[in-house]
Amino acid sequence: MTIDPATEINRIFAVIRQLFSVTKAEILSKNRYKHIAHARHLAAYFLRAVLQLSYPAIGRILGNRDHTTAMHSVKRISRMIEYDTCVQREVAEIATLLAHNALQLQTLPGHARCVLHVTHCSTPPTALLQRIQT
Repeated sequence: MTIDPATEINRIFAVIRQLFSVTKAEILSKNRYKHIAHARHLAAYFLRAVLQLSYPAIGRILGNRDHTTAMHSVKRISRMIEYDTCVQREVAEIATLLAHNALQLQTLPGHARCVLHVTHCSTPPTALLQRIQT
């Protein structure tokens, strides 16, 4: 079975829109509010992970952004997965929903707290990693 890229892109956007209560227009906008930017970063991460799209292609999909912006988004989420349990939970939830083709979604518990977690986290990344591994 082959994956239709247009359908998969729409599925990724649908899942992220519903989980983070943002519109597609907000994701594609130049808006830099933290919750919108975070949703945009996750969209870029999943466009790369699921469809293996090039960074220029991801940039075009996400509102005609430069390929380096897409690279930054993917790298940012990849780094955050290593130490931020909220982002780990968000990525796992999105991956599960995409895998099960579930479109009846609910907002993640504690979602707003997770989006702001990194800037206000007093626990150093190494301590978080140790806690995750045990």
